[in-house]
Amino acid sequence: AVLTGALLVGDSVRGSLRQMTLDRLGRVDHVLSGPRFVREQLAADIEVLPRFQERFNTLAPAIILSATVQKTASGGGTTGGAGARAGGVQLYGLTDAGWGLIDPSQPAPTGDQLTLNDRLARQLGVAVGDQVTVQIELPSDIPRDTLLGKKDGNFVEWQAQVGAILPAESGPGRFGLLPNQQLPLNAFAALAPVQEQLGLAAKEPSRRDPTRKEARVNALLVSEKPARPSPDAPEAGTDL
Repeated sequence: AVLTGALLVGDSVRGSLRQMTLDRLGRVDHVLSGPRFVREQLAADIEVLPRFQERFNTLAPAIILSATVQKTASGGGTTGGAGARAGGVQLYGLTDAGWGLIDPSQPAPTGDQLTLNDRLARQLGVAVGDQVTVQIELPSDIPRDTLLGKKDGNFVEWQAQVGAILPAESGPGRFGLLPNQQLPLNAFAALAPVQEQLGLAAKEPSRRDPTRKEARVNALLVSEKPARPSPDAPEAGTDL
């Protein structure tokens, strides 16, 4: 009885943890990400491939980077002092399609506004309308711990406004790509403003600079089509 009970409890816990992980991912089934940036157009090029369309629904370009967020001294916040700071924040720059994969029921961030999850907002002591400073660390081609690497890192600062705060129980509020159950610190933004801040936006050639640059990203979010039932599987209501 003890062994049977332990097995049942173990299976129940594993099932619960698995379901919690799937709930946190929303409709995202696959993520391709890396330290280097690639053309944003790559997502559109892949989406039109017949083999992609057979199995997948959506492929959304994104930027996923680690950041530090600090409450601007002039911010109003209801709790916490001016200058409250949070490190280890996951900053997601998403298109409307990418946001729809996480939670289409919530309005997507726009312009220079950030959508924070509840844990991050509480740690900073900010409310909707407050100003925050986002310090984004850019990946370097040369590792920081090598002789030629930049010891102080390569950072970009962005002054943004808190546009919305997600409740703790919402999908985006718990969204995370790491295989653990710790509630993450999430900040979501529209992709285009993030690209502008990081110098990754598209740039047309000009007289001063004849080089044409394409918009770049470092992640692709993919959703699969619902699995089709096997032709040999019995239909609902069929007696076996």
